[in-house]
Amino acid sequence: MPLLRCFLPEISPSGAPQPFLPLLAPSPLTPFTTNSTIPKLSGLCSLNFSAGESMISMTSIDCWAVFASVLAIKDTNLLALNGTLAKHCLSDVEQILVSQGASDKLHQICSIHPSSLTEGSCPVKDVNEFESIVDSTKLLSACEQIDLVKECCNQICQNAILEAARKIALKLMSF
Repeated sequence: MPLLRCFLPEISPSGAPQPFLPLLAPSPLTPFTTNSTIPKLSGLCSLNFSAGESMISMTSIDCWAVFASVLAIKDTNLLALNGTLAKHCLSDVEQILVSQGASDKLHQICSIHPSSLTEGSCPVKDVNEFESIVDSTKLLSACEQIDLVKECCNQICQNAILEAARKIALKLMSF
């Protein structure tokens, strides 16, 4: 009887049969083959791409997350790019993603265009300007430790974020 048991399929506790191979859908940006080409970068983009080492995995979930990691770096003091730099940087990001096996049509898949990375998409272009508009000390202290129960009732962090967003929006309206 033990020999026969080796050949029988395991039955799950729920009674539902388990698939032989789990169905994990691949990322829409990742093909089935690995592409190991060396990216041809413009050399004109000043962003720190080492901050976005896992670009392909982040881009497959959130197209904008990859740009947050390379754009908003305190060392560069930038939160937005000029138009020319945005074109080069978007092209370089596409080249890096393609070298990791992604589609070469990032701007079509993610609806990202160079103008999305420029000052026109955000009224605050650098860290110093952000800190002059937003009380970052107040924002950080309100959101440093979030108690989910207290936040549900009092919305301390959420209100601090709303106040910061309101100040940034008022700056945009003052132009």
